[in-house]
Amino acid sequence: MYKTIFLALLSIVLCACAPTTGKKIQTNLNAEELFAQYAQPQPNQPYAANLSLRIGRKGDTRRITALLWGNDASTIRLDIQAGVGATLAKIFVDPNHFLLLDPLHNKAYTHQGSEQPRLKIGIPLPLTLANMADLINGRFVHVFGHDHNPGVATVDGVRYALKGRFTGEIELDNNARLIRWQENKNGHGWDLRLEYEAAKTPAKITLKNHRGEFAIIAVKEHSRVEPYSKEALTLTIPASYTSLPLAQYTAQK
Repeated sequence: MYKTIFLALLSIVLCACAPTTGKKIQTNLNAEELFAQYAQPQPNQPYAANLSLRIGRKGDTRRITALLWGNDASTIRLDIQAGVGATLAKIFVDPNHFLLLDPLHNKAYTHQGSEQPRLKIGIPLPLTLANMADLINGRFVHVFGHDHNPGVATVDGVRYALKGRFTGEIELDNNARLIRWQENKNGHGWDLRLEYEAAKTPAKITLKNHRGEFAIIAVKEHSRVEPYSKEALTLTIPASYTSLPLAQYTAQK
């Protein structure tokens, strides 16, 4: 059972808004001032986040839990577990390495290079693990960049067309928090929504596409912590493991 869950839920790729009836356009917002506030540099802060994920597509939904931690978005550790507590994967990422340990089968999958693999947690997500870490920590501009066209006021804030690596549009609320990214590809792209409670970091992240595939990430706990030591972030390959290139992991599905 764990093998099926593991292979289906965590692969790595190498390579409708809510009703707005009665709301009015917020014409009092200065679009450029709001974007400047959104784009302010965010300091690196050590963090730990407990996550609950529901992923899949219509008729094929799975749940997993995860612990994500690091000192910033460049060196990341992620442990993924099934609901019964069995560890499905341990992942380490830095700017030039990607390591995935499969404790259920004593295998290690590695990738080297500055081109980071994208997560596929059962579906082909458009984000890398570093992107997800930045989103969870409220470092939105690190994902979507600074390049944009003039903003257009909406009922929830201001919408901007992107001109950088991520195409499409983002929408900011009146607190300069990212609330949506829409990958405009003639209706065939991804739609990202972020929901908040009191903090500036999201409590819930929802990704959906035109094929009905989705990933819902609930941030159960988000903590600012003391800086992690190198040992706390390092993941080594046990001597008993078979080491393989990451491409072979995707090929075995």
